[in-house]
Amino acid sequence: MGSLNLALQKQWNSWTGKLSVNDVLFTSYWRTENQFGNLNINGSGGSDSRNVSLYLSYSFGQNDVKEKRRRDSAAEEEKNRL
Repeated sequence: MGSLNLALQKQWNSWTGKLSVNDVLFTSYWRTENQFGNLNINGSGGSDSRNVSLYLSYSFGQNDVKEKRRRDSAAEEEKNRL
């Protein structure tokens, strides 16, 4: 068993969009055949593994962050007095 998943992501301005597709080839399907004496058992199945997801997000606020202000500690002030 296995699956092939694909995803795309695009960013523009403050928006981000993501599109993903899971199990593109529908490979999670299974089948079995068993024989026990005169009894034949055939089975097959799979899960609903194929799906598509779309995700959009928007970033609020400023894109550039100011550099933090440098603050001297009391120990540094004492060291500079000497």
